[in-house]
This record gives sequence, C-alpha cells and structure tokens, in this order.
Amino acid sequence: MTRKATPSPRKIIAAFLSEDHGGMTAFALFGIVVGCMFAGLAIDVTNVHRQKELITVAADAAAQAGIIALSEERTPVEIRTAALAAAELNAPTGLVGRTTQGASDVQLVRYDPRTRTLVAGTPNAVQVTLHRDDSVDNPVATGLLRFAGIDAFEVSVTSVAFYGQPGICTSSDGIYAKGQVTLTSG
Repeated sequence: MTRKATPSPRKIIAAFLSEDHGGMTAFALFGIVVGCMFAGLAIDVTNVHRQKELITVAADAAAQAGIIALSEERTPVEIRTAALAAAELNAPTGLVGRTTQGASDVQLVRYDPRTRTLVAGTPNAVQVTLHRDDSVDNPVATGLLRFAGIDAFEVSVTSVAFYGQPGICTSSDGIYAKGQVTLTSG
C-alpha cells in the first residue's frame, strides 16, 4: 500500500485561494449586508421625519389653542394649560411618549409681524416647543441603524401662533380673516 504525501499548508492555502466555487455566495452575502444598511438608513430616517411631522402638527395645534385662550383674555396659567392639553390631544403620551417638560415649553411672547421676530413687550403670541430628545427622556429610537452604533435621534420643534394684525401678507403665510373661519376639508 502506498501512502499519499500530505500537502503542505502553503499548498492548501494556495489551492483554496485559486478556487472560485462559492465566490458568488460571498458576493451575495456582502450585497445583503450592504442592502440591510441602506434599508436601515431609509427606514430609520423616514421614521424620524414622520415623528418630527407628528410633533410639528401637535405644536402647531398647541400654539393655536394657546392663542385662542390668549384672545379670550385668559390667565397665563389657563393659556399654558390649554396649549399643553392640545399638545397631549394631538401627540398622546401613550402613542408618542413624553414631548414636553411642562409649562416651561409654552411661552407667552410678543411677535412683531413687520420684522417677523420675537420682541419684548405685552404678549400677543404663544410659542410652544415639543421635544423627542433626552430632555424628556424620549428620543426617537432607531431600528436597523442600531447595528451601526446609532441608537436614537433627537428632534425638537417650535411653533408660534400670533394674535393681531399681520404685517405684509403673502400667499404662503396662512389664513387671514376677520371673525370666524370654518374649514370644511383638511
């Protein structure tokens, strides 16, 4: 009986490297990993955008509720309470999580429509800030991007509603009216 000689490790490695069987499998696995990274980026960035839009709508509604209370000459506490109630109604804690630090996120401010800035003086506007960040222990968690080391995104939005005569009107500034406005569609 003849015994075959065992090939050297160098020959085994050279033979392995010269083989092309399974090359497409390795390429496909690499493609799957890259595809998952792009999917994670798309899904998580889209979720952050969605969460920002949700709290933007809630901040707008809260500022609107606050300005209505201001126009009814309610107390600052009642104005803040109305704004926070509207924020909770439009971005419920049970659905979105905590988005405010309380009354400090609702400010009674003076808005100058000519310069479009906040100035000192008697309040004629309500400013509401909502958060999805560490300040309220509620950042927007990621899904697949967690594998890339990104655990969460922080989002904060501010909305100001103004009560008074507008400055220079443009078609994109919103709805101007004297009296009551009734909208029949969204």
